[in-house]
Amino acid sequence: MSQSILKPILFGTLFGALAFLMPFFLLKVLFFFLIAGVLFRVFARRRFGPRGGGYHLAFADRIRNMSDEEYAAFKNRYQHCRGRYGWQEPQTPASDNPAATTA
Repeated sequence: MSQSILKPILFGTLFGALAFLMPFFLLKVLFFFLIAGVLFRVFARRRFGPRGGGYHLAFADRIRNMSDEEYAAFKNRYQHCRGRYGWQEPQTPASDNPAATTA
């Protein structure tokens, strides 16, 4: 019956160190997720607006109240806009382009 006393001492030392250091590790993980959540909310609010959706429907009433002529002029004026990030330069028709004349 010769048991080594080193195994229980080593196990106890490792368990004690882990038990002592675990709260510090858990607090670091908790703070990491809290900071990441706050940053996500800040940048998501900037991207989607304070109401969460970012869709400002008040402009839709202005469009609904336009006459057919005003709406056609509006569409012609903003046809090159494709939302916030899809900006495209206005396309000029071939008849308006002086370089595209045929002889």
